[in-house]
Amino acid sequence: MSSAPSSSRSTLITVLSDTAFPDQVIDVAAFLSRSKPEAERSDYINAWQAKASADDVDADAVVEGICAEFKGLGEGLDREIEGVHNLVTALIFSVADSQKAERLIDAHVATISRETGKETVKYRILSNIFNSLPPTSPTRSTVFSALLNLASHADDLDLLSPALASLPHWLAQWSIPEAQKAQLLETVATKLEQSSNGSDAEKAYEFRLAHLQYLSSTHEAAGASTTATASAEKAIASALRLPRVFAFDSLLKLSVVESLSSSSSALFSLLKILVSGSLRDYQSWATSNSAELQRLSIPAALVERKVRLLEVTALCSRALESSRSQPDDASGSSGGAEVPYSLISSSLSIPSSDVEATIIDVIRAGLVSGKLSQTRETFRVYRSTYRSFGAEQWGVLEERLAEWERTISGILATLGGPRGAGGQAQGASEAQAVAAA
Repeated sequence: MSSAPSSSRSTLITVLSDTAFPDQVIDVAAFLSRSKPEAERSDYINAWQAKASADDVDADAVVEGICAEFKGLGEGLDREIEGVHNLVTALIFSVADSQKAERLIDAHVATISRETGKETVKYRILSNIFNSLPPTSPTRSTVFSALLNLASHADDLDLLSPALASLPHWLAQWSIPEAQKAQLLETVATKLEQSSNGSDAEKAYEFRLAHLQYLSSTHEAAGASTTATASAEKAIASALRLPRVFAFDSLLKLSVVESLSSSSSALFSLLKILVSGSLRDYQSWATSNSAELQRLSIPAALVERKVRLLEVTALCSRALESSRSQPDDASGSSGGAEVPYSLISSSLSIPSSDVEATIIDVIRAGLVSGKLSQTRETFRVYRSTYRSFGAEQWGVLEERLAEWERTISGILATLGGPRGAGGQAQGASEAQAVAAA
């Protein structure tokens, strides 16, 4: 399907508006007459021509009346149907009363959406309407919802990928209530979760997270309302179910999620364990809260795997921080820090023979990078993700940036010093000699 919703306004309306009003009405009436008995078609068209051409014509009333004649897409080839509905859109935009025009668009979108079949032409018509509306128009949200339902019903949400990426920007422009904006984000997440496309599950979590961020930044998050609590639980459950999601710190810091702590939520306690707890903490939690995972359809084995990988990540992070505070590397290897297999084995309560497989799992998850040493039974870690990025981590980052600044300043000073200048002079002499030869 083509003609996807975009940020720019279409020139469609400008082009169609060049046609005289009576001619536009006659063209639409001729199309609508196809559903009439052949003997009635001519009279039907003439009646609308008389209304549109009257000296005292009420153009707004004519547009409203002919829009009411549509019970569906109408009869014809796809290109004919699309063209007529584009013309109807142009007529609606000619209505002087902007609020009436918005109501007519809403009604026309509902009529198009009710039609069964013809998904391709429906998508194009709705996209044309969307692109023709002003960027701040509240009606854009109505048309977007219709497009979302259409793509979801066809189980082809890839059609809306560019539009979904632009949705947060559009929400900032649309003149609609804050609650409606939040609801649209949650609706998108739900539609993506219902998709048969496995990759849509990760997109759904992004919208769950965006929904919580939106709630946290507005008054909708005031208090631990039932709606906010349910939204927080859905987002946490989504994060736990996705095998490749390991970042829980940002989720924990959202005010909507923090509000769960006041209700002694078991799910909030689990989230804290994933951010800063240990495997033993999780095993203790799971002993008395396994029903919570079942209630939210969260595989217990998957959660335990995440906790194990995150604990190894924490060991690697601490080893790196410790190595940076020691100027001399006793191992004789350059860069990084060593984590003994025995430390990983004892922390996870696993046999030493399983340590390497666990480390490889952590590397594949993108949480650390490093080098295994079977002879030394150590893992030399070069990079590690932080489970939680707070003041301490910002301090370490500041120190590293300052160190890099000093190193670069030293290099620049060397290049600009006598040796650098001599090298440049030697290069210039060699160039002159080549030119003379």
